[in-house]
Amino acid sequence: MRCIVAVAVLTLATGSISANRQSSGGELLEQTRKALGGEGLAAVRTLRVEGQSTRAVGPLRLSSAIEFLLERPDRFLRIDRMRLAGAGAETVSGFAGDRFFQRTPQPLTPSLGSHPSPDQSQALMRAAAVGLRKELTLLLLGFFGGTFDGSPLQVERLGSAEAPDGKAEALRLTFGDGSVATLFIQVQTHLPLMVSWQGSDPAVAVRLATTTEASAASVLEESAELPLVEHRLHFSDYRQVDGLRWPFLVRRTGGGTPMEELRFDRFTLNPVFKARTFVGDR
Repeated sequence: MRCIVAVAVLTLATGSISANRQSSGGELLEQTRKALGGEGLAAVRTLRVEGQSTRAVGPLRLSSAIEFLLERPDRFLRIDRMRLAGAGAETVSGFAGDRFFQRTPQPLTPSLGSHPSPDQSQALMRAAAVGLRKELTLLLLGFFGGTFDGSPLQVERLGSAEAPDGKAEALRLTFGDGSVATLFIQVQTHLPLMVSWQGSDPAVAVRLATTTEASAASVLEESAELPLVEHRLHFSDYRQVDGLRWPFLVRRTGGGTPMEELRFDRFTLNPVFKARTFVGDR
């Protein structure tokens, strides 16, 4: 993969964007959707994914059982179940539309010197919902070959990348909010290999989130000015479930540093969720 990315940088830097790249990029992405399952993807309205997560938090490695619940187009829940000091601990985070919710065993937010105002609290919650939705959109590119909620997506073909272990096509994706990412697609299988984008430096973000000397206002201001580094999601171990192909292994890095590994055990298509699943007080 490092070879693919390195050669892609050289290929893309010397190439020029032609007038027909957006249409050819759209065709390549359509081939990816067909490889993942074609029309069957649109029939997936709800999804449950179960597996294991290993997160890197500084020198620590935190493992947990995870469960993702998705109800398209705008409801999502992530549940992490850990064992701490011999006792179970569950963290739940998600969104319903533009409303973010989180439940943790103990407060994860820092002591901000002074309690945030109602406006600041709302701003923090809106930012959390937007951030979680954006992260989910990038993750689910490897699941659906497009945005999970049908939001606008522009596609340009950037070029191809040669490497000893295969060839990949690189597509520039521009989302409705103006953010961009690069999706690498394996030429032979047409399956997503990796998506990369610019995001906040995770090490700096952790230091900011755990400081005890900041006010809520300064946290909001500094969060918007964090240095940017390259983030990558690597998709692999695709397997068929009910006629569709799903990545059973996803690895994420930020600034070249491992952040999280997701190993999925089970995909359940179109499960029926309880009425109050996505209201934050399950």
